[in-house]
Amino acid sequence: MPNQEVMLAKLTRREFETSLALALFPENIRYDALHDQVEKDPLEATAEKGRLFAQEAVRQVAAFVQGMMEGRIRPPELKHYP
Repeated sequence: MPNQEVMLAKLTRREFETSLALALFPENIRYDALHDQVEKDPLEATAEKGRLFAQEAVRQVAAFVQGMMEGRIRPPELKHYP
């Protein structure tokens, strides 16, 4: 499998979404419908890619929350309008 930067650079939204679905809830995938679509990029999706995307999302969220807890990352200032 290519490195993550190369994989993400060539990724389409449909491939990303299908990969996540293959990894997280494969029982809901309609495999026959994948082949009937005009756009063929979802056929490039794999459960392994989906697992990598999910792991990276969790890693980044955890790092962000950790940074907030440590005071290194400040939440954006909210503007309240009367």
